[in-house]
Amino acid sequence: AVKQDGSALQYASEQLWNDREFVLAEVKQDGDALRWASAGLRDSKEVVLNAVATGVRGGEDSATALEHASFRLRDDHDVALAAIVRGPSALALSHASDSLRCDTRLVVTAVTVLVGLAAVFVYGRSATHAAQARQFDDWWSRPLGIYHFTGYQVRSWLNWRAARTLRQRLDDAAPDARQLRLEVRGPEFERIAEDPQAAFGRDFEALLDDGLSTRPVELRLRGDTSAHWTTEKVSFTLRTPKDEQWRGHQQLGFSCKRVLEQYVSGSLARDFDLLSPWTTVAPVYLNGSFHGIYRVLELVDESFLRRRGKIPGNIHRGDTAERGEVFKNVPRALMRNPYIWDRVAKDGAGRAAARARIEALVRDLHDRSPAGRARLWSHFDRDEISRLFALMLVLGDSYHMSDLHNHFWYQDPTDQRLHPIPWDLYVRSLHEPISTYNLLLKELLRDPAVLEGALLHVRRLITEGGLRRRVHDLPSEMEARFADAFEHDRLRRGWIPDVGSADHLTATLLQNLDLLERWADDCRVRYCVGGEGQDTVVVDLMTEGLAGAALMGLSWDAELATTATPALRLDQNRNGRLDPADPAVPASLSRRDGATVLTPSTPLALMAGANPDTLPLQPTRLAYRIFLVGEGVGSHGMVQPLLRSRLTGAAIPAGPLQPDALLFDGESWHPWDNPARAAAPPRWRGA
Repeated sequence: AVKQDGSALQYASEQLWNDREFVLAEVKQDGDALRWASAGLRDSKEVVLNAVATGVRGGEDSATALEHASFRLRDDHDVALAAIVRGPSALALSHASDSLRCDTRLVVTAVTVLVGLAAVFVYGRSATHAAQARQFDDWWSRPLGIYHFTGYQVRSWLNWRAARTLRQRLDDAAPDARQLRLEVRGPEFERIAEDPQAAFGRDFEALLDDGLSTRPVELRLRGDTSAHWTTEKVSFTLRTPKDEQWRGHQQLGFSCKRVLEQYVSGSLARDFDLLSPWTTVAPVYLNGSFHGIYRVLELVDESFLRRRGKIPGNIHRGDTAERGEVFKNVPRALMRNPYIWDRVAKDGAGRAAARARIEALVRDLHDRSPAGRARLWSHFDRDEISRLFALMLVLGDSYHMSDLHNHFWYQDPTDQRLHPIPWDLYVRSLHEPISTYNLLLKELLRDPAVLEGALLHVRRLITEGGLRRRVHDLPSEMEARFADAFEHDRLRRGWIPDVGSADHLTATLLQNLDLLERWADDCRVRYCVGGEGQDTVVVDLMTEGLAGAALMGLSWDAELATTATPALRLDQNRNGRLDPADPAVPASLSRRDGATVLTPSTPLALMAGANPDTLPLQPTRLAYRIFLVGEGVGSHGMVQPLLRSRLTGAAIPAGPLQPDALLFDGESWHPWDNPARAAAPPRWRGA
């Protein structure tokens, strides 16, 4: 009987309890059997040392054996030391006599053993987690090592009391409609991080309780990087049965990554009037215990379009290369390889027609001629692209719509144009960008109207739409609503992805808005005036800031002798010479206070350019040449441009441009270019 279960000794006779050989054999198998031995055998050093060496059922617990030893042996230095070394040291020391508990050497030994065992445990657990993470070798797992997980464990132990207090306050029975309660059968779902690859493509049956009803659902692992599935808090997709919906959706995504940050970025996208998925934040309870705070997001598919009143059509997804679903040695850049795109929603025209649209986009993108630029813009709405840039500038994220992933474009069947669906954008500092824009966005940003539209939209939202208050309230109100859940998950940072902080997000977004307002104020223009005889004046203007200027008029510091209005002509073909192809701009002449002002009927746009290859964006120069043609216009005083900012309306003083300055257009498209003509090379003023 005792060979199967050491506790069976308690039912033996007192004679066997006092049988030395019998008891000695038993304590060598299970140290806990010492409790049933006679008082005489519990006072035997040999018997007690064997019980201590064996531990409870052969395990690590030797303290129980020491607890049942006689008072004399509990005061024995050798016996107590053996129990401490066998472990657990702190518990074993507590069972020693009062005098031994005051023995400095014994206490130091106990502490040393305890620290050593803890170090071995921490190292082993850290090595296991590091190996599980590093098998995927992506941006999340690549920098992680054993020492990272060691630090996470130590920090968790230091915070265990605070974490326990927070867990006690987190009540899954609280009457909050946003709380999600899931009951999953079996332990497999909670152990996904141990073997995530075995969980891919598998549906886990669960019961969903939202406080109003209980219904069956399915959970499936989601995410494109190991951040989503190598921690104790995994991302998943929740699906209802085929003919049912939960809160208007048949499926919703639950993301563990950058919860507060991406809730803010997803919510702000609607402020910029962009086609964007709905998102919120919810605490999730799994099998009665708090599992984590999650970002809930609407998934992009045909039902996404229907909920927004859009005609169902193709939604092109550029994310395949990042998910490892393509053959090796195939170009991964989405704007170079149209064949790695797929669709998450489809129209009735078929796969070939959808692929032809992406092929045409890639082809037009790489055609740098003016005609190619015109075809490229035929795919998009310029104002919508400006709003997309406005959102990305406010968020400071130039990477998470990269050449490799996070592209969703809705192809409207009514006009075949492509409309962006912002996805997975981060909040970053515009002062410290980590990447330039993707090939497509870079090329579109070379159009000066795009950046101008973006800055104008941001300025309008700040002055009229309360954008500063919005970027403060969005994160702070959500964080306050689920304060305990956010704080609990912050204590697990490292073991799980960081959930974010409202203070940090607000500070970053406000810094970005400050910088964008400075960009909008950065309106700088230089000019130079030259002559081609008394009847022709050449005015060269060059923008040097990020904000464009409006030419309101040209002023002479003396009255013109002629009563005829001089012709105002633009060097729109940019050949540097006055010729019949240069269009005339309607203008009126006025005289006041000894000066003459030539005012165009519509202010002339002197748009500013930006270099999309710089981090952060830097201005690039754009040159504009104007001819004044009329009797004696070159012999009546100095000509000076009258300028105002196109973004703020403020008057702008023009600086001098050296007469021998090289006029060039930098990296931007010139607004005067047209598809019928190739771009002009750089030229000297007056050439």
